[in-house]
Amino acid sequence: MSGKMPKPGQVKFQGKRAGLGREIWHHPTTSNKETQVEVLLVGAAACITALITTAWLMTFAKWFPIKAVDAFVVDYKTMIRAHVDYALMALFGVGFYGAGIDLPVAACWCLAVGGFSNPTVFTIAAFDPNFWDKKFWRTYTALSFVVSSVGFMWIAYTFAVHAARHWA
Repeated sequence: MSGKMPKPGQVKFQGKRAGLGREIWHHPTTSNKETQVEVLLVGAAACITALITTAWLMTFAKWFPIKAVDAFVVDYKTMIRAHVDYALMALFGVGFYGAGIDLPVAACWCLAVGGFSNPTVFTIAAFDPNFWDKKFWRTYTALSFVVSSVGFMWIAYTFAVHAARHWA
């Protein structure tokens, strides 16, 4: 224990992100690196919400004869791809956050934004049979893949550097 007393309005931050046996006192509205990586949790929450939404859409499209929903989901297999991708991206976000390694904030933003926008490509494609023929959506898809790839590779590099430092 550090023995430091908090300033008014500060809260104690403990756990893996704080390090073994280390306490960090910060104001909840302070924008520091420890709290900025929480964007991974926001991205994961968005993916979980989309995951549940696509599950209900597929349930209504497959088992309940509601013509409005059946007409809305035109490509059921692509919706399944979106559903699985949302689950994976949510797991990656939570897993990377819980790894307890200092991650670059920009990489976390790339993963959170790209991790949500990437499965959304499949969600939109499930509603529009001409999705892949439209220039706007091809551009959106390319940008989404680039942003998520940058986030994943940056975090992978950070993990490799962290492991190399501990081996040395």
